[in-house]
Amino acid sequence: AAILDRLDQVRERLRFERGNGPLIAFSAGHSYLRAGGNPDDALHAADEAMYREKATKQRAQFQRSPRS
Repeated sequence: AAILDRLDQVRERLRFERGNGPLIAFSAGHSYLRAGGNPDDALHAADEAMYREKATKQRAQFQRSPRS
């Protein structure tokens, strides 16, 4: 959970401390790797989590957008 909190802090800093630089956005997924687990499976699960979250955010943004 600590890494997720750190990612949120970095996202907020990038959002508000942009200055004259370009907009920077990033996504990250996470999963758990149990002792003896397969790292490739954990990476795949993290990728899937990231894409699910991105899709959820895109849907929410679309719903908030004014329609013309």
